[in-house]
Amino acid sequence: MERLPHIGVAYSWTTYLYQIKEQIFTRSGLIARYEGDVYSQLLLNNFIESGSNILVRRQAIDAAGFFDAAPTNCEDWDYYLRLAAQWLFALVPRHQILYRQSANTMSSQVKKTEEGGLILLEKAYQLAPAALHCQKNQSYAQHYQHCANLYLGDNMDLRAALESLRMMQLAINKWPVILLRPGIYLLICKLTLKMIIPARLINLLSNIKFLFKKSKIEY
Repeated sequence: MERLPHIGVAYSWTTYLYQIKEQIFTRSGLIARYEGDVYSQLLLNNFIESGSNILVRRQAIDAAGFFDAAPTNCEDWDYYLRLAAQWLFALVPRHQILYRQSANTMSSQVKKTEEGGLILLEKAYQLAPAALHCQKNQSYAQHYQHCANLYLGDNMDLRAALESLRMMQLAINKWPVILLRPGIYLLICKLTLKMIIPARLINLLSNIKFLFKKSKIEY
């Protein structure tokens, strides 16, 4: 921030921590490399991820205003968009945030994230320049895909899988090009397996995955 006085926000990468019994396991979050004017990319997805992940210049805080008090599970994303609409971002390409997270995600919380993200995107595109409206369907599709992944991360039964399937259908309807994106077929495979494998076995396999997964983290 001292070296780049024109930058309003600096961010880095997040490492997620999970605990299974007495052991801690990690996975890397998104490895985003966006700098400068990141507004259009932030409309597509919240690559900042963690609310602990930004250092913000005081002038930028004064310009952006307070967090939205409405509980939507997307307050951070809304705030980042308001910052990005006025200020440039800089990246520190290192994992500097350690975010402790439960291995299970409550379906009710995923539902709030789904609904909150839709409210946020509708608000954001009302304020966005007309030149960016062409990517609106892509923003919705990527939000639905994100929610589909969250539902699959839930150690639950067929209901979570059906919610994930619903999210994938909405994503494809909004932006069929999403079928060409990397990782989409892995998501479809995970969804298929979750629908045919008993929930108890899924939970066992999930624990084994955490026990044997090796982290590739750049500190």
